[in-house]
Amino acid sequence: METVNLSLDLKAEVVEKARGIFAELGVSLDDAISIFLHSSTIYRGFPFELTVKRPNLGLLIAMEEGEQIIRDIEAGKNVPTYATAAEMHAAMDAEDEAEGLNV
Repeated sequence: METVNLSLDLKAEVVEKARGIFAELGVSLDDAISIFLHSSTIYRGFPFELTVKRPNLGLLIAMEEGEQIIRDIEAGKNVPTYATAAEMHAAMDAEDEAEGLNV
């Protein structure tokens, strides 16, 4: 089978990490790239699922709360501050309790 030489611009750190992983598997970097390309032709695409990780609802709510705090600060509103994480958690628990949420 005829071969082709490829020239790739890759981050050295990533190449070395990958080379180490493939060495543990008994495969050279060239072989690993060949396996990837061959698998891509079989799957007619990437040989693994490509996904966009979406934040869960809890994280989305927390992100919105954080953005609201920034807007409040920029608007000159008084935003509560806490001396310790424990103090902040106690305030959050009190707020949840006041809203009837399970603590």
